[in-house]
Amino acid sequence: MLYRLFRDKENIEMITAIFMAWAIGANDSAKAVGTAVGSGILGFKRAVLLIGVFVFIGVFLGGSQVSSTVGGLAEGMGTQTVELVLFSAATTVTLASLWGNPISTTQAIIGALVGASIAEGLPIDWPVVEKIVVTWIVSPALAGTLAVGI
Repeated sequence: MLYRLFRDKENIEMITAIFMAWAIGANDSAKAVGTAVGSGILGFKRAVLLIGVFVFIGVFLGGSQVSSTVGGLAEGMGTQTVELVLFSAATTVTLASLWGNPISTTQAIIGALVGASIAEGLPIDWPVVEKIVVTWIVSPALAGTLAVGI
């Protein structure tokens, strides 16, 4: 049965996407509600329900801009390379989750995309990568400043 599951190309693509989605749920969703659950403001089940609802809404209302930016870094990659990028990022995020370490899924995906581009000799849109990295630096500083100010 496993042989049949992994034999078809479409199944491998789906399994890779499911693995990435699981990694996001295990790490990113946990970070989003961890503070509220840890402080006792929300129970775990209610937090999971809220994450499910608002992730669904967020994908439809705000996800296209980020998808476009990340997708642009995958230009010229074949299906197998993109599967490898997702698998590499999902594995990294899953290992961090198992060790109890919150990490950025975005950093894992961008790192995998840059690594795959280098391996395949594809051009890398360095200005976009730079903009993303600057955002990684600015966002925690901005959040901390807002938390102090509020």
